[in-house]
Amino acid sequence: MAIGDKYTVKTSARRWTIEVTGLVHNRVAYEEAVKNYVDITPEEDKLLNQQTGSSFYTGKRQSKTGHPTKKQRRDLEDFLDDL
Repeated sequence: MAIGDKYTVKTSARRWTIEVTGLVHNRVAYEEAVKNYVDITPEEDKLLNQQTGSSFYTGKRQSKTGHPTKKQRRDLEDFLDDL
């Protein structure tokens, strides 16, 4: 990686292009990292990102689905103990 390099990043829901403006040699916080590149995403990709932005998959499950919460599990155990 060198200053001036351009990278296109694609995921199933999004696509963007960046240009490297600075290098860091250690891991840094996001606020510092963003100072070292410029977003040069073409307009057509930006529009596509806006249309699919609401469906971007974050990897987190939806709230109130899947396994019960700790409180719900305790309530269920108390209910079953009373039977």
